[in-house]
Amino acid sequence: MGLLSVIVLAPMIAAFVLLIIPDSSRGLVRLVSLLGATVSLVGSIVVACQYDLAQGGVQMEEKLALIPRMGINWHLGVDGWGVSLLLLTAVIIFAGCFATWTLRDRSK
Repeated sequence: MGLLSVIVLAPMIAAFVLLIIPDSSRGLVRLVSLLGATVSLVGSIVVACQYDLAQGGVQMEEKLALIPRMGINWHLGVDGWGVSLLLLTAVIIFAGCFATWTLRDRSK
């Protein structure tokens, strides 16, 4: 599994974990959501640092045939715009975790 897959799947896995955590465990809800956002943010920063602007084009491609008989594939890659949007999305998700930190009702 490549870095782009980790960036995409970390918040989704955290969301699935949040489904089984009770609402009364606000500290655990915050910790799990922050962990998923942090993994995504750190991975996005690493991708931004590794992207070669001089080369340009799509880089860090990942290809995986999920269901080959049906033609279903997992294909990820980033280009110049994609790197900046990936980083922006990770920062917004991370900041959103802290923006909701003081909520008492519906903390999930």
